[in-house]
Formats: sequence, structure tokens, C-alpha cells
Amino acid sequence: MNVDKMDFLCSRYPELYGEKFYFEVGDGWNEIIQSMSADLFALVSDLPDNQQLRADHYVGEVKEKFGELRVCMNVRETDEITATIGKFMAASRVTCDVCGGVGQRRRSHGWVSTRCNVHEPEKS
Repeated sequence: MNVDKMDFLCSRYPELYGEKFYFEVGDGWNEIIQSMSADLFALVSDLPDNQQLRADHYVGEVKEKFGELRVCMNVRETDEITATIGKFMAASRVTCDVCGGVGQRRRSHGWVSTRCNVHEPEKS
């Protein structure tokens, strides 16, 4: 993800990502990440009125692995947080990580990525 998009998410959701956070995903998943961030922020904000509990719920990692979005929180997730992350993981499996168009998981040279027909990697 390009630096401007990463900086926007960090400034919009500092409670989730802190000041500097590196998103290891393609720009095509930007809308997925933005929507997921809004939903996660709402869930964390709805946690019991305990400042430390809320402060302990932040994102530790956002990356692509085997052609899908992977998100790790720093603490045990609530059922709602787990379901929310799962929903956006599913969306990433059908979204091109380059352009955001409709994609599918493809294998090339031992790597799996989710790409549309235009951005399909070379066959191995």
C-alpha cells in the first residue's frame, strides 16, 4: 500500500494503528482496509468503559498471505472482532490486490495472489 494511504489510515485511526504502521498489502485492497478499520474502530470504541482495555486492542499486523488479507490484533479478539476480520478476509479473496477489481486467487511461481484478468501474474 502506498505511503499516503498508510498515513491516512494511521491518522484516521491512531487507536488501531499508532502513528506509523506498515500495511503489507497492495493498493487494490485499500477500500477493504478502510471499511475494516472503520468497523474495528467502532467495535473497540464499544468495549466496556475501561480506558486500558480499549488501549490494549490495537492492530499488530496487516498483510497479504496466500492471496488473502491477514489481520492480527495484539490481544485475544472478541467474537465480533473475529467475525469482522473474517468478513474482510473473505472480501479480499475475490478482490484484485492491484486495482480493487473483481479477482480470484491465482498461483504463479509458487506464490498465491488475488488478481483480476488484467493483473494476472505470469504462469509458472
